[in-house]
Amino acid sequence: MKNLFIDTRPLDEAARKKYGLTEKEMMEHAAEACEKKVLDVLKKRSRINRYASSTNKENFDTILILCGTGNNGGDGYALAARLRENAGGVRINPVVYRTDMPKSDMCRFQADRAKKDKTVFYQSSDG
Repeated sequence: MKNLFIDTRPLDEAARKKYGLTEKEMMEHAAEACEKKVLDVLKKRSRINRYASSTNKENFDTILILCGTGNNGGDGYALAARLRENAGGVRINPVVYRTDMPKSDMCRFQADRAKKDKTVFYQSSDG
């Protein structure tokens, strides 16, 4: 697989130093920003699609989150846990597809958190 991005670790480190943030706080902020966008999209869609009424307890929106093995993957696991925990009145079933087992400490931490919240994981067989 070819990487199409630069290494963002120096940017993360600079932000942590400048603003006094931990890796965990950075992940939570990233997950929170993604969660807001997901909820905005789902809420707008549910206004259009009447079948998605809040009285229908069987209706869930399934969200697929792709997670790598490093801290960016940790952002995805944190998002899955946030969506499962407090979806702002929208019934969400987050599903994680991961390329391999988490490798960074924070990615493992966030994956464990999502697993405790009963997030469904799928993994590449060729990982």
